[in-house]
Amino acid sequence: MIYFLFMTAWLNAFLTFGEITLVTRLAGLVVVLMAFINIKDYFWFKRGVSLSIPDSAKPGLFKRMRELANAESLP
Repeated sequence: MIYFLFMTAWLNAFLTFGEITLVTRLAGLVVVLMAFINIKDYFWFKRGVSLSIPDSAKPGLFKRMRELANAESLP
């Protein structure tokens, strides 16, 4: 039931914001910009702006993921 309510809320949000042309164009611009950054990373990895996770942050993220996977309870 909670999943249904969550998906209904997202559907309503998309239907509402879909009517607003500015929001749609802004979202499209952000996606195209992210695509160009990812294409740049394919050819020139670790040069300039990147959307990848830095190597210095990975050990901490992996530790937190292991702790979540091994947690007794979700909260």
